[in-house]
Amino acid sequence: MEQVLLIHMGRHKTGTTALQSFLYANRKRLEEYGWCYPDLKRELPGLSMWPPGGGTEKNGACFFSMKKIHYPGGVTWERGEIDTKGEEWGRIWEQIQKHLKEKNVIVSEEALWYRAEPFLAGAKEKYGNIKVLVYLRRQDRAMESWWNQMVKGGRCSTKTFREYLDSAADGGFEVAEGFHYLKKLNRLREIVGRENLIVRVYEKQQLEGAQGILSDFLSVLGITPDWEKWKKYPMKNLRLTGNYIEIKRVYNSVKDAGYLGLRELAHVFSGLSFQHEKGESGYFTTEKRKKFMEQFEAENRQIAREYLHREDGILFCDDRMEYPIEEIHACSSFEEDLIRTFSAMVCRQQDEIRQLRGQNYVLVRKMMLQNQKGRKLLLFGAGQRCRELLEQIRLPAVCVADNDREKCGHNTRGGVSVVFAESIFDWEEYFVVVTCVKTDEIEKQLQALGLKKEENYILAKEYLEWPA
Repeated sequence: MEQVLLIHMGRHKTGTTALQSFLYANRKRLEEYGWCYPDLKRELPGLSMWPPGGGTEKNGACFFSMKKIHYPGGVTWERGEIDTKGEEWGRIWEQIQKHLKEKNVIVSEEALWYRAEPFLAGAKEKYGNIKVLVYLRRQDRAMESWWNQMVKGGRCSTKTFREYLDSAADGGFEVAEGFHYLKKLNRLREIVGRENLIVRVYEKQQLEGAQGILSDFLSVLGITPDWEKWKKYPMKNLRLTGNYIEIKRVYNSVKDAGYLGLRELAHVFSGLSFQHEKGESGYFTTEKRKKFMEQFEAENRQIAREYLHREDGILFCDDRMEYPIEEIHACSSFEEDLIRTFSAMVCRQQDEIRQLRGQNYVLVRKMMLQNQKGRKLLLFGAGQRCRELLEQIRLPAVCVADNDREKCGHNTRGGVSVVFAESIFDWEEYFVVVTCVKTDEIEKQLQALGLKKEENYILAKEYLEWPA
């Protein structure tokens, strides 16, 4: 029997990040049950479609081209289109089909919801036994969560919730493509067939098992886990609450504020919000909520009947319309100007820090390579610190050595090959930079080969402030 390719499409704000982290952490455990969650990011190094950075984007994100967006402080990346005719598309599918020879395979990416038709049409040309899994969240609660996320993320929203709601009412993308679930499900059904479309409801009382989205997803795979053997790594996607969301919204209006200092400030605002979180609340008034949900009422009933076989037409069990409205102090023009003033100061400071780091990297590179003396540069250790040395310090390495065979035979994102350390015999031709934080064993290894510290090798941690 042909193995199953399960494509999980999220959608946004349905616990996808936590789920992907869980699947990645439990890859070995999943294989015991006949399922593979491939780390395509590691297996196919060098693809131009990778989102730079780490996070949970190790699997389904590879199908998207990445758009580089320049701003005064650097660059950022956003997902672009899916090229089902390109060379990299073929390379990705070749790797997935290798896994499918032995195991069922999971591909997870929430943004596929918005590119589902071209993706699935191309996927069906590559493989036959495809099942699609989607989670649906009540539209009003999803919209509140999505607005909060956009303000927290910074680069999108300076709109108040009311302004955001008004733009959606005028045919905004979020409602047209995101929340009219029936239209999307019908299009998915046309491509993969009704029997291959799995619809679940992202609602506490409808998720199967005690671990929410995690246990529900495993139930789809036919797995009843012994949770003591699984790594759960619970993730709380912190939301902004009360005045903190208003402060962050005003902060977003400062030029480049969405980029400069974004990562640090997002954690600051979320941390402060978490300390003052008071339970469930929302941004709709009761009347606005009722009116908003009326536009989905008929199609939600149809989804319940056609896709969940519920004759009563109930899609969401929670029918509450009265949620406490989150208290947000509306800023005066003076208060807004005050927030912008300090936000601009923060952004300028972040830009200066970035420039100082760049200057420091130049000095560090010169210091680290002062004893290279014409030899080829080799980095020892293919981990996160190695990537920092290649991408930030820009060390001109010809290769990376590692004692882990699984890392060897691949390239770094910059195209530098990773080789097995024991396969190197001409160590005297190299000047070695040890990239690891814990270096005792590697130093013994290098010294046994006749290499001397500072003359033949150096420890990167002694030139940079790396935590032990």
